[in-house]
Amino acid sequence: MNAIADRAAYYARIAVEAANVAQLEDGGHARWGYIGDGVQQAFNLPGAGTIFAPSYIVGIDGVLQDPDNYTITYGDPYTLNMSVPVPAGSEIVIVSIKGITGATGPIGPIGPIGPSGGPTGATGLPSPAGGIRWAFTSDGSNTLYALPGAFSTLNTAYLVTYDGVTQDPNNYTIAAGSPYSITLSTAPAAGVGIVIVSLNGIQGATGQQGTPGGATGATGPVGPSFPSGGLRWAYTGNGSQTVFNIAGASTTLGTAYLVAVDGITQDSANYTITAGSPYTLTISTVPNGSVIVITSLTVGLANWITGFGSPNGVVTAPTGSVYTNLTGGSLSTLYVKESGSGNTGWIAK
Repeated sequence: MNAIADRAAYYARIAVEAANVAQLEDGGHARWGYIGDGVQQAFNLPGAGTIFAPSYIVGIDGVLQDPDNYTITYGDPYTLNMSVPVPAGSEIVIVSIKGITGATGPIGPIGPIGPSGGPTGATGLPSPAGGIRWAFTSDGSNTLYALPGAFSTLNTAYLVTYDGVTQDPNNYTIAAGSPYSITLSTAPAAGVGIVIVSLNGIQGATGQQGTPGGATGATGPVGPSFPSGGLRWAYTGNGSQTVFNIAGASTTLGTAYLVAVDGITQDSANYTITAGSPYTLTISTVPNGSVIVITSLTVGLANWITGFGSPNGVVTAPTGSVYTNLTGGSLSTLYVKESGSGNTGWIAK
C-alpha cells in the first residue's frame, strides 16, 4: 500500500514540475507549487533571481508563512529551504513578489549645436526595493508598532499577517513619521505573531538621453519614483458568485494580486484575471457569507496622471492613483490618492 502511495506522490511531483516549467516558458511571474512528503525541505525555484526571502510569498495549504521560516539559496536553479519539512500531502505554493518599473524621466531640452556633446538625461529616481520585514509578538493590548525604513502611508503597500493569516488592509492604517508606524484597528490576542512585509516596487527606469551635439544642453529632469502597493476590492460571497469586478486594475497577471478568503491566502493558480471595463477576477465559488479581499501588488500605469498644479479639488480619480505636478516643464510635487472616490483625498509625497 505504501509503495502505491509513494508512486502516486512521485507522479504528482512530476506533474507539478512540468506545470512550473510551462508557466515560466509562457513568460509569467514566477510561481512554483509542490506536494510535501513529510521529509523534503528544499524546493527548486527555476527562474528565480534573488536570495532575499521577503521577496517571495510562501503558503502551505493556503496559510502564509513567515519569511523567517525559510531561506533562499543561490544556484542553478535557486532553491527555497524550509526550516522544517512540509507535512506529507500538504501543498506548498511559492510566488515571487515582482514590482513594476518606475516611470521614465521626460526628455531633456535640446541644447544648441556645438563642438561637444551635451550631457545625458538624469537617471529616474529609484523606488526603494521591496521586502522590508518587521515582526512583533502581541501583548494583547498594543495596537501601535514602529516601521523603521517604511516610506508609504498607503495601507495596501503592506502585507500584514497574524500567525500566518492575511489581514484585510481596512483593518490597519499607516502614519508618516520618523519612523513610520502602523496602527491596528484592534489588538490581537496575547502571544499572536504579527508579521508585516512591505510590497514596494523596483527601481525606476533611466531618464532618456539628451540629444548629442549641444555644448551646454540641459539635462532631463529626474523621473518620478513609482509608489508601492495598489488597489483593494472586497466582496461577501453568496455561494454562487464566481466573477468579481476589480475596477482600476491594469494587468491580467494572477501573481500581481493577493487574494484572501476569510483571511486565508489563495493560490494564484485558482483564479484568473480578465481584461475589460472593468477588469474582472474569476475564482471558484466563494462560500456564502465569506469575505473575499483582493489587493493589487502594484499601482497600474493606467492610474498615473500628469498635469499642472495641485490635483486637490480638481482631479477626479480612483483611490491608488498617482499624480505628478509639472511646473514649467519640470517635475514638482508627487501626489498619491489615498482615500475618497471623487476629487479629494490627494496626499503630497
